Amino acid sequence: MSVDRYEEEYHLTPRGWEKGDSFYYGRPTKNLVPPQDRVLTMANTTEQSSRFSPPTEGWVEKWRSSDEAEVDRLLKQFGSRPVGL
Repeated sequence: MSVDRYEEEYHLTPRGWEKGDSFYYGRPTKNLVPPQDRVLTMANTTEQSSRFSPPTEGWVEKWRSSDEAEVDRLLKQFGSRPVGL
């Protein structure tokens, strides 16, 4: 079992990237309603297998709108990952 496992969701909207739910070992720590105008939801996952090992980080797509043109447009405008949130 890992020492630490954390996940934070981000939603791409016409206003840019917005923070979403957070999870610690799969349990919600922050439970927010996703924006109705989101086109993409990504999650940043961080896991540390032991207190002596460095954490590993990765991204996973959790939801995508069927409007691919809008998804592509907003990804070009705001980037594929949130920055500075």
